[in-house]
Amino acid sequence: MKAETKAFIINIIIGIIAGFASWKIHVSSYSPFGSLQGFLAGIAFFALSSFIIKLLIGPKTLKWIISNGGWYFFGFWFIVWTILFNIW
Repeated sequence: MKAETKAFIINIIIGIIAGFASWKIHVSSYSPFGSLQGFLAGIAFFALSSFIIKLLIGPKTLKWIISNGGWYFFGFWFIVWTILFNIW
């Protein structure tokens, strides 16, 4: 499997997990900064996905990671977070 495809799949899977985690943090937070905490959790998950990609594929730049699935990470993260927030 090509490196671009691996990065794409990893970013989508972790993006979905990050969306769920951001929603859970946002909903269960008793702080007025629940949205900020959810946002920071999503950024932390993106750092995790970048780290996993570097471990599995090899050293890549942030530009390469973003152009090969990073935008999909942010898209899936935001969509899942928004859908869950509006459903519950």
